[in-house]
Amino acid sequence: MSEARALLLSLVSCLFLWENGITAPTCVKDNDDDTALYLEKLYSLTSFMTDVLATQVQNLHAEFPEELLKLVYSLLGSNNNTLHHLVNEMSLLQGNTSALLFKARQIKAKIEDLMEGVKIILTLVEEKENIIYVPSSGLASLQSNSEDVHYFAFYNLIRCLLRDAQKITIFLEVINHKMAARNTC
Repeated sequence: MSEARALLLSLVSCLFLWENGITAPTCVKDNDDDTALYLEKLYSLTSFMTDVLATQVQNLHAEFPEELLKLVYSLLGSNNNTLHHLVNEMSLLQGNTSALLFKARQIKAKIEDLMEGVKIILTLVEEKENIIYVPSSGLASLQSNSEDVHYFAFYNLIRCLLRDAQKITIFLEVINHKMAARNTC
């Protein structure tokens, strides 16, 4: 909070100077002591504001991968829940669904492994908040008596799983890139 107050005070000071119409050339003559003093203060103020800005951007940058990690964990949890329901409902479908069930179970196991890894990372970055999983909106359709609605629900849920998997991949690549950049700077 003190950084925000310091920045606000600096901005108000700068606006006050700006509103009074004080303008100064970048090249100051030796005999104009008031202008030289003003320029010195203005440069000092802008230097301070730049330092505050850099610190705030650095903090934002550090917090953003933590938020991405929480989002990844939430998406994984939601997908794990969705896959649990898909596996249960697929087993009730008529016909030979063993290949689909096998693939769905493999994906579910990989999601659980990935969730465990992300949970460890969150613990290491001292993120202790509880993360809420958003349930899939298509789960109710799996309970439909209509075979067409049932298959359409499977299709939609699997499509959502694909979209979420792509998001998770991108988010983890961003986090990985940030961590790699941190180690090279």
